[in-house]
Amino acid sequence: MSKEYLGGESSKLQVVGSGVSNGQNFDWQVPVKLLKLQYALGEKYNTDMKYNSLLFQQKEWVFDVSANDVTITGDVELFEGAKEDIVKRLSA
Repeated sequence: MSKEYLGGESSKLQVVGSGVSNGQNFDWQVPVKLLKLQYALGEKYNTDMKYNSLLFQQKEWVFDVSANDVTITGDVELFEGAKEDIVKRLSA
């Protein structure tokens, strides 16, 4: 870690959840290919106190999941595009 970089990164995560469709319960899971959050040291002028302050600013945010990797368990028929909808909600 240095003053130029502060962050974290992992490719060994999984998101799990559950839902109900037409009265039927189901579970879902999706592996996260990459989660990356990075900050870098920056400056911001404080107009009230009239000085530059140092602060960490978000530089990069990556949350990579794919609808092709979503696994659904349970005896349920989901609408077409349900996996894409799950990924869209996760990425929002």
